[in-house]
Amino acid sequence: MKVTVTKYLNVRVGSPSVNAPTYQYLAPGSELQVDGQKYTGDPYEGIDVWLRDEANNYYWSGGLSIPQENENEIELTELARFQDYITLFPGTGQGVGVAMLDSGVNSAQPTLAGLLKDNISYLEGKSLSDLHSHGQRVAGLISCNKAVLGRNTSDLYSLRVSDQENAIDDYAVILALEELADPSKNLRSNIDVVNMSIDISRKTVAKAQPLIDQLNADGIVTVVAAGEGLRVNNISGLKNVLKIGVFDVDWLKNVTNYSFLDLYDTCFVNAELASFASLSTDLDGRIKDDSAYAAVVTSIVARYIEKNKIAKDKNRFAAVKKYIESLNVPLSNQPEPLKNYKS
Repeated sequence: MKVTVTKYLNVRVGSPSVNAPTYQYLAPGSELQVDGQKYTGDPYEGIDVWLRDEANNYYWSGGLSIPQENENEIELTELARFQDYITLFPGTGQGVGVAMLDSGVNSAQPTLAGLLKDNISYLEGKSLSDLHSHGQRVAGLISCNKAVLGRNTSDLYSLRVSDQENAIDDYAVILALEELADPSKNLRSNIDVVNMSIDISRKTVAKAQPLIDQLNADGIVTVVAAGEGLRVNNISGLKNVLKIGVFDVDWLKNVTNYSFLDLYDTCFVNAELASFASLSTDLDGRIKDDSAYAAVVTSIVARYIEKNKIAKDKNRFAAVKKYIESLNVPLSNQPEPLKNYKS
């Protein structure tokens, strides 16, 4: 199968790992022949699918494109499961403003038509478009994908805070939060939920906390990707946010107790989800890890706020957190995908 490189991509020798030896990189536009199989390897930016050539070199799929006709067969199976889950929650999220601090969104993507209300880059000299696709996939999950019967119709605001390689710019994160918390800015009045499917430095956590507190006081709920299992992200150090975690089923088999769940407000099996808002350059539009499930919970929160007309005041966060916690079920030794777990 012939694929095309969409961003500078290291050639990894012998294994699908970011630590495998590399002797060269490929430039965008390069073409290569791969065996057509998908290999699970080291996750990078929430994507752990790799491709391999006949010389036993591996290529991270997030930097590749494949022919369009090969994409949808896998996605539809995953999408059906996601649809079954998301339609459990009443409401549409209509009129609820969601700010996404991520790698940006391509406004030309038709599956987001009518939903993207603003597209802002806080990176000096950088475009608005998402060349990495992480933000694009997050947006697709928050909107529940155009193909899903229970599609969310929340107003989406893309706030770009990471560069082409999805490296988070902590200064850009603070700039975005400052504008969200500024009563003189129009952005603040339009936003109800902030999604942060990213991580930030500990130093930035300290700078961000008073801004998060201000958002909370103003009735703006923040949802963060808090970690996997016992490995928590720096951003989980924030207070007054919904902390979303994931865990691996195989890892769980070696855990003697489930106290790690206390690190999160809700936790999911780390299963891949498909996002139909992905770019045509994606391998198959998949995303996993805590960033994907923070997006899912963001969608649920938007539905809950809209359906129950939760007032935008200092009490909103407590009401939303109580609702999310009410969805949790006790974790067993046979966990299922797309269920909310808590100890």
